[in-house]
Amino acid sequence: MESVERNGIVQAVLTPNDPYYYLQWDMAQIGMPSAWDVTDGSGVTVAVVDTGVAYENYSVYAKAPDLAGTCFVAGYDFVNYDSHPNDDNGHGTHVAGTIAQTTNNGVGVAGVAPGACVMPVKVLAADGVGTYAGVADGISWATDHGARVINLSLTGGHSSTMEDAVDYALANDVVVVAATGNGGDDHVGDPSPGCPACYASVLAVGATDYNMDRTYYSNYGCSSYGGCLGIMAPGGDVYADDNGDGYADGILQETLGIWCDPSVPPGNYTTFRYCFGAGTSMAAPHVAGAAALILGANPSLTADEVKDVLTSTATDLGTPGYDPEYGYGLVDVYAAVLMADDSDLDGVSDGEDNCATVYNPDQVNTDATPIDNGPVVVGDDVTVPYGDGLGDACETDDDNDWMPDTGTHPVLGTPGEDVGCGSGPTNPLVQDTDGDRVVDGAECLMGSDPNNPASKPACPPPSQDPDHDCLSTAMEALFGSSSSSSVSTMDTDGDGISDGTEVRSWGTSPTVRNSDGDRCDDDKEIAEINGDGVVNALDEARVALRVYNAQDDDPNDGNPIPDLDMQVSPAFDINRDGVINPLDAALVAINSSMTEPAGECDCR
Repeated sequence: MESVERNGIVQAVLTPNDPYYYLQWDMAQIGMPSAWDVTDGSGVTVAVVDTGVAYENYSVYAKAPDLAGTCFVAGYDFVNYDSHPNDDNGHGTHVAGTIAQTTNNGVGVAGVAPGACVMPVKVLAADGVGTYAGVADGISWATDHGARVINLSLTGGHSSTMEDAVDYALANDVVVVAATGNGGDDHVGDPSPGCPACYASVLAVGATDYNMDRTYYSNYGCSSYGGCLGIMAPGGDVYADDNGDGYADGILQETLGIWCDPSVPPGNYTTFRYCFGAGTSMAAPHVAGAAALILGANPSLTADEVKDVLTSTATDLGTPGYDPEYGYGLVDVYAAVLMADDSDLDGVSDGEDNCATVYNPDQVNTDATPIDNGPVVVGDDVTVPYGDGLGDACETDDDNDWMPDTGTHPVLGTPGEDVGCGSGPTNPLVQDTDGDRVVDGAECLMGSDPNNPASKPACPPPSQDPDHDCLSTAMEALFGSSSSSSVSTMDTDGDGISDGTEVRSWGTSPTVRNSDGDRCDDDKEIAEINGDGVVNALDEARVALRVYNAQDDDPNDGNPIPDLDMQVSPAFDINRDGVINPLDAALVAINSSMTEPAGECDCR
């Protein structure tokens, strides 16, 4: 028969296979490995308004090899006034790489939002200099052509034309991110944010070093034009090696060799190098990439809401709360993308929201749509009718068996196959998911991670563990074994299989016989269902279930599809909460005749 269990969520942490990723200390510092498991920014366009990008093989220009898999959309060149905004400096390509470098492709380095599309907009010439009008034109053009985020790793003085352009972008719901500038504490000029970071409609980004201190060069504070430092991101320091990796603590990306390698002759736009850069220009694209990830997670957010998510989830640095040196703190991309799934922006993600009070319609609630309850087929959902008014993350689990007391239970397994007792997640009191020889239930109760073999609970003191088997007296009582004799050798149920083998290796119960030694306890063997006198795989396809919720309501009331003739009632305490009740029916306990314990089984 098929088993029924909560379709839970597991999560990996992506470590890119790009060979130089280990030198990108900036990515780990802002939470990228975890953030990539949530979203990659697909569907979001980020305009890089800069010196251009090495995005195509055209004329004397070549595409950067590590951008081979990056999505590009049409851009424009406001220096040469054509539709080929290629990079002839290297700055813009480095910036674009931080935003959306092709990632996990076994080449080079990673980018913050590898699924996002880059819109190259060239407003700075080969010497890195441009005009206010050109920058304003680039901002307006990107706004009109579908950019959701604009990165401005450039700075200068005040320009009403440029201010109007960033205001226009914000009015059209575009997130504008700009570098504060590199005046900082060098006593050259004003250390407050340069423009366009000087404007209130822009999210101004300062730079931190490897130690998460504001770099000596990073501008800070507020400008006289209404804008203030908003957030920090790694900008690096090419004169330090505080992480001891043998390389400068700059921000590593691939770009034109002329940008960092004096041996590459001027005018060579086809030779590329991996270059460490430093500056607020390197900090800003981390935040632009983070904005793309936020919009990838929740495209409905407005530009102001994206900025609120970024600043409210930042890691506080410096003086507690907002301060002029660090703004709201260092961008935390993982926290930001989680907060992005907070449609009512109350500071709590949709999946965790309003559990005890008012139902939040933004929560995922897989039991909200009923299905008819007939023969169980793999892939079906056995569902509490019409939902219970709680999102999945808010479902109660009173008996701690990792199954919601009510809700949807997807059917797993393969009809006609013996899927085996230990082949999938089950009640944590008998399963050892990570294979560290401590059952999941014990790990959960003792505060370690049942999915991580390196996270293993310490053995209790001898006074609580008289048989020295690393299970306390209370834990052994929970599992039904004895603390007077080692669980490794004791055979509580007399089936010839030691308790230690059953609890720690097989994932079966030490108190229920396993007569045929097939790693499936007798009370889980498939019952004779179809009346042919044989317990076999055909019975799996014939199982008809009646599933109850915690209030004993019958989900088949008013069901136009008639039930099959066999009505299954709970016969065993399958969730091991000490009580045989309707919750066991939801977990599918079938009363076998026990005459054929060698038949097909499913203990998942």
